[in-house]
Amino acid sequence: MDACLSVLIVDDNAKMRSMIADIIKHKTRKIFECSDGVDALSEYIIHRPDWVVMDVKMNNMDGLTATGLIREYFPKAKVMIVSQDDTKAVRQAAHEVGASAFVGKENLLGILDNLKR
Repeated sequence: MDACLSVLIVDDNAKMRSMIADIIKHKTRKIFECSDGVDALSEYIIHRPDWVVMDVKMNNMDGLTATGLIREYFPKAKVMIVSQDDTKAVRQAAHEVGASAFVGKENLLGILDNLKR
């Protein structure tokens, strides 16, 4: 894995953002964080990270909508959905909006496997 990756973590739970950051910190050069899908788009525009790690359920804009917008404006963006709701329907919705990967929150170490791609 390239330790020069930059990652934007988008989750409304600060503890979850911190946990994900701890898991990936030794594999990245820069980690950016925000707590909402609205901010995810603007943070993506500013930082252009190699990966976005995106929660689904957030207040102002959910992660699926934010993923769709990021991918609409930046078709080569890599967005990994990380969700507690690991159902076939949510996985399908993530695929439909252009997510590059999906990881259930019960298996956060799966994030590392996907960052290698």
